[in-house]
Amino acid sequence: MHTSSPALAAALLSFITGLPAHAGAAPDPDLVPQVVVRYGDLNVETEAGALTLYERIVGAARRVCPSARVRDLGRIQAVHTCREESVARAIAAANIPRLAAIQTARTTRTRAS
Repeated sequence: MHTSSPALAAALLSFITGLPAHAGAAPDPDLVPQVVVRYGDLNVETEAGALTLYERIVGAARRVCPSARVRDLGRIQAVHTCREESVARAIAAANIPRLAAIQTARTTRTRAS
């Protein structure tokens, strides 16, 4: 099992709409919603374990980023971007090669369709 970090704390961050956006400014971690994704129960060295972790991260991104149940296309795109970037940050923070490979395969397939 991969046990160097049993949780991805502060890795799933969302954009907060309505806050001023300064180019290059990082969001204040105290103001950004966060979800801890635990994976101490998984063997992320296996395909099944890494896939389960990936699904947990995607689920957490859905909870952290606001719902896309709106008719405003700009807002829908912002939610999509929030989720994509949250997943990418979490996977980068985990530093698990098999997990990164799953993300690459999924995002490549999504962009190709």
